[in-house]
Amino acid sequence: MRPLPSLSVIEDQLEAKVPQIPWRRAIMVSLPAGARCLGCRFCIALLGLKPEHVPSLPQSFEEFTAHMRTTHGREALPPIEDGKVAHVQAGHITIVTPS
Repeated sequence: MRPLPSLSVIEDQLEAKVPQIPWRRAIMVSLPAGARCLGCRFCIALLGLKPEHVPSLPQSFEEFTAHMRTTHGREALPPIEDGKVAHVQAGHITIVTPS
């Protein structure tokens, strides 16, 4: 049985295979009360995003940068308004992409 690839190898493969996704940029997560936090695209792709994860999401770009550095060993890029927002309501998460 072959060993599983390391997390950094998997992330490298994600960046190489799907370069159109800005992996190192945060995705905005909109909460029911109107507050927003930042979601990590690597974590969402690999682990999913559940309502119970939302309280621990970074609230600022500085917190997101620290997450990228400590969890993924990568530099974060400033967030951009690409129109994608993850809406959290009543225990469900929907990622909305503009058409």
